[in-house]
Amino acid sequence: MSVQIASCIQRHTAVPNSITELTKVSLQYESPVEAASTKLGLLITEHAALRASMKEAQDYENASSIVASLWALDLNYLEWTQNLPPEFASTQIPVGAGSQPKEVYGNHYRVYSSIWIAGIWNNYRCARILANELLRGQVSHLLQSNNSYNDEERVSYENILDSAIAAIHTLSNDIFASVPFFLSANTNVPPRALAGNLLMWPLYLASQTSTASDEICRFAADRLAFIAENIGLRQAASMVQTLRRRLDVEELVDSVAEMSMKEAL
Repeated sequence: MSVQIASCIQRHTAVPNSITELTKVSLQYESPVEAASTKLGLLITEHAALRASMKEAQDYENASSIVASLWALDLNYLEWTQNLPPEFASTQIPVGAGSQPKEVYGNHYRVYSSIWIAGIWNNYRCARILANELLRGQVSHLLQSNNSYNDEERVSYENILDSAIAAIHTLSNDIFASVPFFLSANTNVPPRALAGNLLMWPLYLASQTSTASDEICRFAADRLAFIAENIGLRQAASMVQTLRRRLDVEELVDSVAEMSMKEAL
């Protein structure tokens, strides 16, 4: 089912009902870990259906309804995390500021019971990032385009916006914290192609969010380059080029702005 869902998400189309119904039937025959992954997939089909109802991400015709649906979906995602089998537990490993290797972003990384579990977690994070990016855009439009809201409505939308931005930031950092587990902190050990494939798309997505900084883009580009060079995944090389072009443009803009400021002074 995951292949069909990914295809529908990319094409902004709804997952066929026949696939969804057959998936629900299969739940009774699955192990707890398989069932957890399937239930996540069913939640993602809701996002696919919602996105398919819109002409484009900037379609604000039914913004208030879309916001309500996305907010409810995000709560369902959070509920999913509260009902997982013990295999989904992870361990946070702190990293001192003076001993931070290039494989680690931030001050910690996470270790999982298997790359499959880590992959499911990152699928969850990607799904919520996509939903919250869409939510952020829709709520921002409502706040900017309508001055008729009462104080309670405006505060409610502002809280949703703050929550969406915070979620995107946290979920992205959680993806970065999974990188050493997939690629191994000891780069002398060649990572498996499977691990690189499972990490590539979540890492790229996390570096392309509305909250991503230049530092994040550089980290993602470095790790994707590692995947391209050490595993041979060509798609990772294309992602690196995209990220580096973005960094080049932003550095050029900053340089021009700095020169303009000096001339003005």
